[in-house]
Amino acid sequence: MNKEAKYVTILDFDNGRVFQYEIHEEWIDNGDYELILSDYGHNLSNCQWMVHDEPGIITENHREYVY
Repeated sequence: MNKEAKYVTILDFDNGRVFQYEIHEEWIDNGDYELILSDYGHNLSNCQWMVHDEPGIITENHREYVY
């Protein structure tokens, strides 16, 4: 993806995990992030999510990358 990549991070309370995906062009064209996240298997009634510019999750003052 280009230098203006975006990422979506999901707090999934169903399984107590954090997921992070790079947003692909077709996501931007479609604009329906919730449908796409549901297709990835997330139950959106028990999740919180956000779109942001930089990858990684910060824990205990360290940046960890999610693959």
